[in-house]
Amino acid sequence: MLLLAAALIREQEHGTIEHLLVMPLSPVEIMLGMVLTTLVGLVAQFVPLLLVIMPMILLSGVFTPAESVPEALQWLMVILPMRYYEELSVAVLFRDASAAVLGRELLLMALIGAAAFAVSLLRFRQHFSAVGSG
Repeated sequence: MLLLAAALIREQEHGTIEHLLVMPLSPVEIMLGMVLTTLVGLVAQFVPLLLVIMPMILLSGVFTPAESVPEALQWLMVILPMRYYEELSVAVLFRDASAAVLGRELLLMALIGAAAFAVSLLRFRQHFSAVGSG
């Protein structure tokens, strides 16, 4: 997904994003890349984005349980989707949990994903409406 985001940024910089739309990518893959590219506009801005993604991974609970993280950072862990993915993965892999048990994690990940998708779609449409009118 990071490579797709980098490709989208490059296409936006060169004004050839239409080329990306005819590549053998599903609309879902393009939109996942757009979630990342809505945060950045240039390849030079993509590297700092990685500096945001790495702490998200580190604060997801994969390496350190939430109880071990300083209280000042625990509130941040609540809004990170990776935390709920980690909880879901552990429950499925080690406890053989069913979808009914995982409802909370699935719902929270879906809400965070829907919000990111909506922002991405809005920015995508704004970009093409600005290109079409300009």
